[in-house]
Amino acid sequence: MTFELVSSVILLLVSALAGAVGALIGIGGGVILIPFLVLFEGVPIHYAIAASIVAVVATSSASASHYVKSRMSNPRLGMFLEVGTSIGALAGALVSVLLPMNVLEILFALMAFYVCFSMLLPEGSGKEAKGEPDQLSDRLCLHASYELKGEKHEYKVCSSHLGLAGSAAAGVISGLFGIGGGVIKVPLMNLRMGVPLRPAAATSNFMIGVTAATGAAVFFSKGYVIPELVAPIIVGIAAGSVIGSKVSHDVDGTHLRYLFVAVLFFTALRMLLLALGVSLGF
Repeated sequence: MTFELVSSVILLLVSALAGAVGALIGIGGGVILIPFLVLFEGVPIHYAIAASIVAVVATSSASASHYVKSRMSNPRLGMFLEVGTSIGALAGALVSVLLPMNVLEILFALMAFYVCFSMLLPEGSGKEAKGEPDQLSDRLCLHASYELKGEKHEYKVCSSHLGLAGSAAAGVISGLFGIGGGVIKVPLMNLRMGVPLRPAAATSNFMIGVTAATGAAVFFSKGYVIPELVAPIIVGIAAGSVIGSKVSHDVDGTHLRYLFVAVLFFTALRMLLLALGVSLGF
C-alpha cells in the first residue's frame, strides 16, 4: 500500500508537470507522460497510451469551453473537421491495440522526433493561406471572426476538402499514440485553410475531447484503461494545465521550449533504442 501511495504521488506530480508544460508551450501532456510511464514506471505502452487518451478526454472540456465562450474557436469548422478526425482516431486506436509493444514504441519515438523538429521551427515561419473560399466552405458557413485586443478580425476558410483529409490523418495520430492531434491540425488550418493561428489553436482544442473519446472507447473495450493509473493522471494534468495557463505570461517560452525539446529528444532516443533491443545501461 505504501509503494502504491508513493507511486500515485509521483505520478500525480509528473502529470501536473506534463499538464503545466503542455499548457505553456501548446503541446499535449501525453508526449511527456507516456515516455515517463514506459521508461521509468515500467508500464506497458498500450496501458500508458490508454491512460493518456482518457486523461485528454477528462481535462479538455474546461479549456475548450473557455475558447468557445471567448469566441476564439470556430465550432462549426471544428464539427466539420471532426468527421474526419473521429474516423481517423477510431482507425488509429484499432491499429494501436493490435501492434506489438516494440513496434508501437518505435513509432511513438519517431513521432516524438517529429514533434521536436516541428517545435524548433521559428514561430510564424510558415505563410498563412490566403486562398479563395471553396463552395463547401461557403455552403457550410465555415467562415468566422474573432476579437483580439478589442479589434474584430474576419477570415475565410478555404481548402475544406484538404482540411478534412488532413484531420483524418491527425485523428490516426491521436488514436495511435494517445496524444492530441494539434501538431498536425493547427498548421493544417493555419497554413492551408486560411485560419489565423490563434483561432486554429482554439478550434483544435475544441476538437480534442471528441477525438480522444473515440480512441478511448477502443482502449476501454480492450481492458487497457486502469482506474488506479488513470485517476492521479487526470487530477495532475488538470491541475498542471490550470497552473500553466495562469503563469504563461510570466515564463520565458523560448527557453522552456528548447529545454522541452532536449528532454523529449533524449527520452524518444532512449525509447527507440530499447525497443530495438539496445541496452544503454541506465
